[in-house]
Amino acid sequence: MAELALTCLAADPRRADNGHMSKHLFTFFLTELGTVRLTCLKCKKVAEMTMDDLAFQSPGVCPFCQALFKSPQPTHAPLQAFAEAAIALRGLAKIVNVEFVLPAESPTAVRP
Repeated sequence: MAELALTCLAADPRRADNGHMSKHLFTFFLTELGTVRLTCLKCKKVAEMTMDDLAFQSPGVCPFCQALFKSPQPTHAPLQAFAEAAIALRGLAKIVNVEFVLPAESPTAVRP
């Protein structure tokens, strides 16, 4: 059986700022995820679709330039697998909430 590594988010009393950090985070639950945005790195265009469309109707290619979004392994379609897993996890929403935590960008940060 594999070990589960857990991170406990607690204040560290040894810190000079009384153990509190000032960090802005953006969080959302998987059940709130409705739209997926895929940016094609070949043509630089953006496609948006629902998680259901990504799982069941996505052909695995860019709808604009036809670039393949599939893994080189013929039996592995990671975008479809991600969407299918997300849909399955939504079914567990009464048991467990899956939450994504993203650091908020600094107002002075420059995106490439």
